Amino acid sequence: MLLSIPTYVNNFIQSLAPTRTDPQNFDTFIFPSRAMISAYQFLETHTPLESTVLAGFEAANNILLYSHNYVIGNNQGWPKPEREVMERDRDDFFFNRMDEARIRTLLSGYKIDYVYLGFQERRSDVLISYPNLFLPIFTNKDVTIYKVQKN
Repeated sequence: MLLSIPTYVNNFIQSLAPTRTDPQNFDTFIFPSRAMISAYQFLETHTPLESTVLAGFEAANNILLYSHNYVIGNNQGWPKPEREVMERDRDDFFFNRMDEARIRTLLSGYKIDYVYLGFQERRSDVLISYPNLFLPIFTNKDVTIYKVQKN
């Protein structure tokens, strides 16, 4: 068993790469972190009921548990064809594979009000690329939450 630990750790770190989870900051022993809980509490207390948050899979699962928000990013409950489209849209967004017109279509089509940028989404530069679309409204060491500017 001890011989398998280095292989497990190496495989675990490699498995984080496609999700954009930052292995320098991710810790399986403290998850969700206190800073993440603080972000979920912010969503619970500072966002309207029935507002929608776009997040990666991990954060989307937790947002459902810790706040009143709807989420785009969690695939549970989606019929297969729509689930695949949503996952592709989510990944294209966070991997910055959309132009501004397609981003605006995604935001309006899913009625997204907020974007959660945490461990899984951290390496995305799409929110910085379009500062006229996203206003940071909450920041701590682990998470930034952006409000979608609808105009």
